[in-house]
Amino acid sequence: MNIFILIAFILINAELLKIHEEVKESFEGNNGWTIKNGKVQKEFCNSKIVFGGFEGQTIMSKLLIVPKHSYIKLSLDIVSQHQRGLVNIYLDHIEIQSVYVQQKCSENDYYVSTITSEFNHTGASIILVINGYAEEQDYKWGFKNLEISIQHCPQSCQVCDQGDIVEQCQIWKSFQNSWTATHKNLMGQDGWVSINGISGSSKCGGVPLIGGYQKFGQNQGLSKIIKLQPHYKLRLLVLWAKIDSWDNEYGLILFDGIQVWNQSFNLDNGYQIKVCGNSEPKYHTLFRRVDITVDHTGDQVKIDFLSTLDQGSDDESFGLRDLQIFYASCPDQCDMCRGPSSNDCIRCSNNLFQSMQGCNPLPYFYLLQSNFHYDKFTSSEGWILKQSQQSTIITDCQDKTIFGGYGVLGVGGIAEKQFFIPHHSQLRLQITLYKIDSWDGEIIIIEIDDEMIWDSSQYQYNEGNLCGTDYPDKLIYLDLIIRHEKQNTLLRIRSNLDENSDNESWGFRDFSLMYDVSNIVEIEDAFEYLLSLGILIIISFI
Repeated sequence: MNIFILIAFILINAELLKIHEEVKESFEGNNGWTIKNGKVQKEFCNSKIVFGGFEGQTIMSKLLIVPKHSYIKLSLDIVSQHQRGLVNIYLDHIEIQSVYVQQKCSENDYYVSTITSEFNHTGASIILVINGYAEEQDYKWGFKNLEISIQHCPQSCQVCDQGDIVEQCQIWKSFQNSWTATHKNLMGQDGWVSINGISGSSKCGGVPLIGGYQKFGQNQGLSKIIKLQPHYKLRLLVLWAKIDSWDNEYGLILFDGIQVWNQSFNLDNGYQIKVCGNSEPKYHTLFRRVDITVDHTGDQVKIDFLSTLDQGSDDESFGLRDLQIFYASCPDQCDMCRGPSSNDCIRCSNNLFQSMQGCNPLPYFYLLQSNFHYDKFTSSEGWILKQSQQSTIITDCQDKTIFGGYGVLGVGGIAEKQFFIPHHSQLRLQITLYKIDSWDGEIIIIEIDDEMIWDSSQYQYNEGNLCGTDYPDKLIYLDLIIRHEKQNTLLRIRSNLDENSDNESWGFRDFSLMYDVSNIVEIEDAFEYLLSLGILIIISFI
């Protein structure tokens, strides 16, 4: 064995912490297991107690809450009448298939097989599923000496992967932790909205779920809009329970209307014996652990848990639990970014200006007007729409309102406003622009006094399906400084769209207009300086 691999193996195992053990010397009742097609009997093997008496078609499941971790080691002794065991063992969706040591029990003709397995794992819990698969009616099996150990995440890390050092996993900050209860009656939806489905929880074997059998089927699921701190990545962990007759249909997770995860399932995907659902035994169950990381920015995200199921929830369904969402934060003084460094900043905080050197103050700009900064607004605040395609001038986009938008500003649409600006030499314009639906190379144009000062040809980032129809939309966060001196000024925003606003449209919000008074300040500063000199002269003469 390579010496470096050996050292790594020793280090990993040296850091493992035992978090669970059972059936060492005794057990009580079902020992927390949910058992189907069988019941517990006390057995013995080599003078040690066995949690057993289970039959060939018995299946049992158990939920264990675990600390933050990246690695799991599981070991147990399977005791059965068959030399090959005829028992399946799963941790979540992972089947344990490690090589095992075998011997015979001294009291009877049973065999004991010691099984050990290690693998990478993250999540708020683990789900153990054990089932027999012998056809003989008198076949018996059980287990003893179950042990589970984990490798903890580095200190101060809220989630981690195997091998992470602190600097790697410390970027993740937790902001959502839902559906982790160990009892069905304590499982709340935590603000998530059921889509066409039946709200509430269910239980699948020993596992409480949000949704599940007879709750989430065709055209049903969960949705929520979540406010976020400035960030550039999101990481989502969740347990997806596939239940019953899926036939090449997909579980889906969407961020802002864009698929970030999909997984197809068949009716026979899952454990050998059915855990929950309807009465059809050939429809299997599977607890699938999901871990996805997505580039994302913005001050909110809309998350949907959906499927492509085409039957009701009594025929095919899904449930969820152990939702954890983490974000990687933007650098200081940055409200929006595409990475961790200051050069990745898209929009600075505290009205700082983004330049090649990062976010910097511009002390001589005074605010002239600020419009449409509330999440929800109802007034046009003096803006005029021309050639809009309906009487509505304010529309909803995700969880905010925008001026214009879907169905309003399409081909020929214009938004404009007249401003009177005090003496100045420069203007600073801030605005959030929305390009909605099927844009194909077209641009938004901003004009001042009929002269184009900016267009959106260099801004092509897709932000998700925020509003309108099913096309991906674009957000543009603009902070622009231009030379300008005219006091009575017309600001116009338009596009070169060539289709109606029900196919492609635009709108905006978060508008601010500032003007530069640096020349005035310089004169005032000079006057104050001369005045201070005069005062000094007077004092010196006295």
